[in-house]
Order: sequence, then C-alpha cells, then structure tokens
Amino acid sequence: MSTRHTRYNKEIDVLHEISYLLGRAKSNSDMYRIAVEQSIKNLNIDRIAIFLITGPDSVQGTYGTDIEGNVVDESWFTSTIEEHVFASKMIQERTFISFQHHTSLLHNFANVGMGWNGYVTLWDGNEAIGWIACDNLLTSLPLKPSQVNILKMLGFIVSPKYC
Repeated sequence: MSTRHTRYNKEIDVLHEISYLLGRAKSNSDMYRIAVEQSIKNLNIDRIAIFLITGPDSVQGTYGTDIEGNVVDESWFTSTIEEHVFASKMIQERTFISFQHHTSLLHNFANVGMGWNGYVTLWDGNEAIGWIACDNLLTSLPLKPSQVNILKMLGFIVSPKYC
C-alpha cells in the first residue's frame, strides 16, 4: 500500500471518529467545540472557526481558534454576513468550498498575518446555514490537496448535525 493511500485511509478514519464524536455531543455548542478541537488536533488545520447564519443578514460565531492556536468560545461574536466578503460571495454563488492564497489573515476583522484561508459553506438543502473558516496562520504551511478534500468532507459532516 502506498504512503499516499495509507495517509488517505488515516484521514478517513479521523473523519469517521469526528463524526462519531459529533453524534454523541450533548448540545450544538458541544458539537461545534468538538469539531474545532478535533480539526486542529487530527486534521492538521492551524486555525478553524464555525459561524452560523442567524437571520437574513446576521451571523454568529460558535467555537474557533485564537491567534495562538487555543480553542475559544466565540458565541459572543456577531456581525452582518456582508462583513464577511468572501463567505458572502460564496453563499450568493452557491460555492461549497473555496480558498484564497497569499491573503491577509484576520481575527475579529483585524489583520494578524498572511497566508491561505479557506471557507466551507454549510447547507441545509438549498439554504445556507453557516460556514467553516480556516487558515494557516500558525505554521504558514502550504495548503495540501488532501486538506481540501478533508475540509469538504468535514463540511458534509457538520451540516446535517446542525439541522
């Protein structure tokens, strides 16, 4: 078995474990925390956050990663969807996953570095319910093709759990 195939199987096993843990979460809040913790710990994602659409033009944070890599409760964070230009465009164009390279990395709308960032939109049928945001602030490592697929699958796992 090739190294690439072995690594892919390991990533699938990790996603299965994350799905199992999310299914056993006691609350939505617990589920978001677990998704963020497991993504950082087992999917080699530097920073990740989950945002939920709470109204026609409003979004609220759940859990995410601060600029030092700590998992933090971000349920206090609210803003308009339009303030998140990249995510807003993805939702309007019904794009499921997209990345920006060599871009400003933000934390609470403040520039904290440069690198890649990605968004995975979360859907309930045809309705956008939120998104996962991630970046490489801590390590500055390039985005790997396997990370794109893993994040895509993570979006599919998190979306139905929200509903």
